[in-house]
Amino acid sequence: MDGVTLKDIRELLAQAVHEMKKQGVNINQIAYTINIYPGVFSDIQFQATNVFLKKIEDLLLKITEKLL
Repeated sequence: MDGVTLKDIRELLAQAVHEMKKQGVNINQIAYTINIYPGVFSDIQFQATNVFLKKIEDLLLKITEKLL
């Protein structure tokens, strides 16, 4: 491979996993807040949030594909 060692790949994967865990924590915090105040958030806000989260998911999948 073009100068990339197994150690380099493992470090990149570890960084990616760490970032995904941080994003998971953020998503859990959002879900927790929404569940505490169920009447505050409208369906339109949920739809916008779902679109945003789908974009994040797609970007994370692209990153994962590049790393693997």
